[in-house]
Amino acid sequence: MHLEREERPPINHNRPFEVFNADTMDVLNAAVKFIEDFADENEPDRETTKRLLLWINMRLGKFRGLVISDGLAVEILVKDEFSLHDSLLAELLYDLLKAKLIKLEAMLKAQQHATTSMHSRPRESRPTKQNSGIPKSLARTLPKQGSLELCLKYLSQTGYNGNGVPGKCFSKYRAHFLPNSLSPEAKTHIETHLGGLAPEFVDP
Repeated sequence: MHLEREERPPINHNRPFEVFNADTMDVLNAAVKFIEDFADENEPDRETTKRLLLWINMRLGKFRGLVISDGLAVEILVKDEFSLHDSLLAELLYDLLKAKLIKLEAMLKAQQHATTSMHSRPRESRPTKQNSGIPKSLARTLPKQGSLELCLKYLSQTGYNGNGVPGKCFSKYRAHFLPNSLSPEAKTHIETHLGGLAPEFVDP
């Protein structure tokens, strides 16, 4: 049973060992138990550990101050404060959590901005493989051999031997053959861009 405050003898500050009695040990054991229980839940990171040390030092400092001013009867007031429910500890940990959330939110926004910027870059327009270098309006008029379009370069002065394989073209979408007729657009394209029709393909 604890003695009432007025029944406790005054502390002799010239003999500091007198404060290390059962009441003092109760406070220190409460601090140790809190640390062990907190560590059992999850190992705190560096910033959390710094705040825990600050909070424990503040609690022990409060205990020392109260002992000097009011005596050991106040130990119960401090011992019960070594709890997760302590308002000061909750405030310190909340501020830390808030700072972490703000940092995480900033990182997510930066990542989203980088992703959005990457997707929003205009892509170079590429002509379709089968119509490379030929306007779509012209491609629609080209004669076909099966599913393959006529290679206009094959009919031109420049010529196009298809790597030496008769009827073949470097493009897998075109073929080399003599059409029955050519559209005016095709003839104009050959004249303008390919040096004109080869003599063997000119109408007599």
